[in-house]
Amino acid sequence: MLSLHKTIGHVILLLVCLSFGAPRAMGIIISLDFTHDTYITTNATAQAALTAAASDVSAAITTSLTAITGADDPITGNDGSTNVTVDWGFSYTNPTTNLSETYDPPTIAADTVTIFAGGRNITGSTLGIGGPNSAGIGLGASGFGSEVIAAMADMESQSNTIHPRGGGPTMGNFVGSRTLQGTTAFYDLDFGSSLGSITFDLDSDNNGAQDNAAQLAAYWHFDHTTAVAAGKNDFYSVAVHELLHAVGIGTADSWDDLASGTTWSGPVAVALNGGSGVGLLHTDSSHIVQSLMSPRVSDGVLQEVVMDPNITVGTRKELTLMDMAFLQDINWQTVTIPEPGGFIVVLLGVMGIAPRRPMRSSHS
Repeated sequence: MLSLHKTIGHVILLLVCLSFGAPRAMGIIISLDFTHDTYITTNATAQAALTAAASDVSAAITTSLTAITGADDPITGNDGSTNVTVDWGFSYTNPTTNLSETYDPPTIAADTVTIFAGGRNITGSTLGIGGPNSAGIGLGASGFGSEVIAAMADMESQSNTIHPRGGGPTMGNFVGSRTLQGTTAFYDLDFGSSLGSITFDLDSDNNGAQDNAAQLAAYWHFDHTTAVAAGKNDFYSVAVHELLHAVGIGTADSWDDLASGTTWSGPVAVALNGGSGVGLLHTDSSHIVQSLMSPRVSDGVLQEVVMDPNITVGTRKELTLMDMAFLQDINWQTVTIPEPGGFIVVLLGVMGIAPRRPMRSSHS
């Protein structure tokens, strides 16, 4: 989220030559769903900026994802006359009402992550909220205790072939057991990236009412094709940040496995940070440490990382190498990033004071 406070910015010169190697392999498509939206689709410039952000994040990630179809639910494991069945259901946060919406049975096209987009009145200084779906399971077993362990293992194998989607981060996990006729069978089920939501603040003065068009135009810089106007918050930058939360940064189980307080143990980001993950995370453990600079993927110019918790008013952020490194650490494949020694950074000094505002993640 973005809260107004003062910060010192750095002026840094980067000497870099970026090479991204072979042409990009096919990867994910972030599909924006405006089913619940009441604002973005009425503002063509805002919708174009969000679409551009989704396209840029999609282009960065080259992982292929398998489909989840209605035929995959429920999943039944068998051994002899014994059946163990798991019934999956997904839910996500409605971006307009902030209420949970059921998505059952879960049906997702191959290589697709569906993000429900919209806007609402968000209290405080938060500009946007993004997060992935959550999931629930119903488990049933029938038959004989002598066969339940094998039937459970069959169900687990099928489910863990379908719901992790063949790649990408583990977004969540269910561990438990079922006892049948005195025999206990255990399960360990994962699910991957499938759904998410993203919402933008429509109440800049926190009076509980949606701002009018003039107020929103003064609050947000909607046009991603022009430089950000002084005093405005860049819609595109917030969109990229929250979309990255929706696909697992700061929100996935794969993230939690590597985060401990402010220390990160993911090997790609650690290598890019000179071999240390100590202090690489913000104190909330779900963002990169504030004000960390990294080369932009697009042109190698140094920029504050997208996934720290704040953005300076009047500026734009694009994906950086460090953001990409964190994506790789949570098990997304990405376009090639240079080796840590592939660039030289020269610090020229410190200057400037600018207001900043926070972006907030949300576990849906």
